[in-house]
Amino acid sequence: MRRRLAGIARRLGWDRNPVRRRVDRLQTVLTSVFLILVLAGTPLTAWLVADRVYLSGERAANRQRMTDEQVPAIVLRTGDVAANGAGHFIDETAHLRWRDQKGGVRSGAATVDFPARIGAVLPVWIDASGGLTSPSRTHEQTVSDGVRAGAAVAMGMATVSIVGYLLARRRLDRHRYRQWENDWAATAPL
Repeated sequence: MRRRLAGIARRLGWDRNPVRRRVDRLQTVLTSVFLILVLAGTPLTAWLVADRVYLSGERAANRQRMTDEQVPAIVLRTGDVAANGAGHFIDETAHLRWRDQKGGVRSGAATVDFPARIGAVLPVWIDASGGLTSPSRTHEQTVSDGVRAGAAVAMGMATVSIVGYLLARRRLDRHRYRQWENDWAATAPL
């Protein structure tokens, strides 16, 4: 087991080989830091960000559930119809009237994703002030937002780490090549 660990340390550059130059040791440290960052730091950071986004989304959804209410609205008239390139229905604007929490009559326009008939009753969501709002966030939306944020952070950190490592490695390689050329220029005439 000890010989196996010594072999791994030698391959990674963590031995006391007298032939290794300072630039080689620096590259070994750089590679180790890169591996720790990518293998440990990236997943941890992605998880922390995903957790924050999820908790924030849950708080927002709870606030919406406490203040928003679903009420019936009557379609007064319909407006613009949106269709795709093949002429198939996508959505239309419906002008609606509803009663707010205080009993006052309100009106406004909403986009519906089905053909609305004048006089039909549609359920709409209103906020604390009685204005139209979107439905409360679902748990699936909150989870999806958290996963997307975590994945974006992981991809971003990995990309930045890899690009940074490659640029540093390129610079170290150029330095190493210059050292070799200088050593060869001194050794070749002999």
